[in-house]
Amino acid sequence: MKARTAKLAGSGVGASREDSRDGLEAMRIERVIPQAGDPASSARSWVDDTSWPILKVTLPPYPTDDEIAQYLKILESYRNRRQPYALLIDLTHGRAFSPRQRKMQADYIREGLPISQIYLKGIGYVAESAMKRGAITAIYWLVKPASPSRIFPTRTEALDWLRLQLGC
Repeated sequence: MKARTAKLAGSGVGASREDSRDGLEAMRIERVIPQAGDPASSARSWVDDTSWPILKVTLPPYPTDDEIAQYLKILESYRNRRQPYALLIDLTHGRAFSPRQRKMQADYIREGLPISQIYLKGIGYVAESAMKRGAITAIYWLVKPASPSRIFPTRTEALDWLRLQLGC
């Protein structure tokens, strides 16, 4: 068996494929741990700005509170650019946030509302399960979103909608 391993861009997730003798591929997803004990490094790996003004975020399965705090600081730095942008938040590999993490996110949204209402043109979530859609709803029970938001089953659909929100 041959194995190939690749890190999914900005995701903190690695994927390896194994080719068996019969030509079939098996895929194994595993968490890639950036640098032990460095929440800032870990959170940076979740954010991809190569498609700016669309900021792509891929949340990992089990973020710590410190990683969420660092992630929100990173998002704040983009918000503080005061340029039109959109967020794609991919929850494909993510799990439900703890109540504390939901509150941290709600506080971040609330504190940045005046800026986000001007510059954040849309938030597209990728969430295939009802549980993940419910987690998004739970955050928005705490605070209303600053801009239009929608939940999509695929990244492609979310990106198409975000481009429309940005007018590109």
